[in-house]
Amino acid sequence: MHAFRLRSCLLFLFAIGNFCLFSQSFLPVCKNFSTEDYGDDAEFRCAVSDNKGTTYFGTNYGVLIYKGEKKTIGKNWGVMILPEPDVILSLYLDTTTNRLYAGTGHDFGYFQLSAYNEAEYFSLGKKLDSYKESFETWHIYKQNSSIVFHTIAALFVYDEKERLTVLKSPQGGIFHNVFPVENGLLINALDKGWFFYNGALQPVGVSDLQPDKCYSVLPLPEKNSYQFFFRNTGVFKLQFSENKFSNIKKVSSDAFDQWLSQSQLYGAGFSADREKIIFATLINGVAIAENSNLLEPASILCILV
Repeated sequence: MHAFRLRSCLLFLFAIGNFCLFSQSFLPVCKNFSTEDYGDDAEFRCAVSDNKGTTYFGTNYGVLIYKGEKKTIGKNWGVMILPEPDVILSLYLDTTTNRLYAGTGHDFGYFQLSAYNEAEYFSLGKKLDSYKESFETWHIYKQNSSIVFHTIAALFVYDEKERLTVLKSPQGGIFHNVFPVENGLLINALDKGWFFYNGALQPVGVSDLQPDKCYSVLPLPEKNSYQFFFRNTGVFKLQFSENKFSNIKKVSSDAFDQWLSQSQLYGAGFSADREKIIFATLINGVAIAENSNLLEPASILCILV
């Protein structure tokens, strides 16, 4: 099951970044790598890349580095190991500070990168001796000059003066997911509502959106407009400004919603031309659908598994 989920997520990331390479059959042009190439039986969890052809993969034991195609055999891959081996759940590469921020199952911090991808790891979680909740870090974003680490129980904000602030989830609730939007971050706290962070955490005004697990919030061309993708209640278009939702419109049918729920939606993204939506699911792999038609499951053009 883990292998299938990981394969689905990696296919989804590839599809979003390389949709222009798809033929009419939507088969991506790609190159496969095996353990013979990178040397370890790794489980891939996340990935980031720089503008020089280097990609960093979060794995079940550390960060695997792909340096691009090299003429010298064995020089394409490298690895950065945590002081205490742990699964890497999230990564964020900050090129201004040359830091690779990492969220793990039990900590969060950063690798200070140097020449030839040599790096030293600095734990930030260890600065919070009195914090007793889980440090399992699912997402990392940069907001203004601060780095925001997302866990279920709190957001950890690491500012440019290297101060660490803890923003706890509402009493009896969780921060299920976090999404970058214009000027800030939207946080879904399920039955506790939505929150907005832009230097301070504040609740979003009451809306007609039902509490549900949201797995993607994508910007639309219209100002302050977004498309929300929920696992059980479907796809919605709406506007978010002045800390409130407005003009909420459902754009998927009950039949399509049922497919999303049964497939266990885990992510969504637009193709480069915005004419198609690429869905990552836990059950049915990566599916591609026409953006203009989310009324029936028949609008799904293909499934990559």
